[in-house]
Amino acid sequence: MFPMSIPRNASALRYSSLFGVLCSMYLCVAVVIVFFTDKTVVPDPSANFKNIKPITLTFDGVVSTVPLIIFAYMYQVNIPMIYVELETRNAKTMGSVIAAGSSVAVVFYVMVGIFGYATFIDDRI
Repeated sequence: MFPMSIPRNASALRYSSLFGVLCSMYLCVAVVIVFFTDKTVVPDPSANFKNIKPITLTFDGVVSTVPLIIFAYMYQVNIPMIYVELETRNAKTMGSVIAAGSSVAVVFYVMVGIFGYATFIDDRI
């Protein structure tokens, strides 16, 4: 419990959020690099992409997936602290911050999902 009690102000959220985003970026980049460079895992990247079934984008799929991504970043805990750190505190600014953060998170999750699926498409059960 001691390390969690060290940050005494809301500005510490900036560093922990940055760390979380950097970890997500690292995971995304690592999955993409493994897909294109590790020939023992993916001998032919173009063949793996050809074997991918087309992605069906449905309203039900989006409605069930996006909330999981948002709650994976635990917004419900961070929103008050993010609001306090804003220079201009209003609903419009907060909405744009949440939209930008959610968009970046969705892009990372989609990239990891696509390249992770393409990497292991031949290992299906």
